[in-house]
Amino acid sequence: MAPLVRRDAEARDAVRLVANDIFEVWLIGWPSHHSTTRHDHGRSLGIVLVLDGELHETTNFAMKRLGPGEVTVIAPGAVHDVGTTESTALSLHLYSPPLTEMNFYA
Repeated sequence: MAPLVRRDAEARDAVRLVANDIFEVWLIGWPSHHSTTRHDHGRSLGIVLVLDGELHETTNFAMKRLGPGEVTVIAPGAVHDVGTTESTALSLHLYSPPLTEMNFYA
């Protein structure tokens, strides 16, 4: 069976698995050496579960590494950056309410 998302592409590959009025869930495949730019999720709370590989999250206060089974919670309006290092990664993202905006920062 083919995977839902690829991790060997040049950019993140994402598929929305569930969406309703209360929350949405995304499966994201991350290539190695990839990072988002600093951003927030507007008024949505975010929860990220690493399924495979390793992600790093950087906020104004700290940088943490997340391995399989580890979770990070992103408060509404919190600014962060997420990415990979040498390996690819696979993560599950839940947003509530569903994303209606993302603001990006230099």
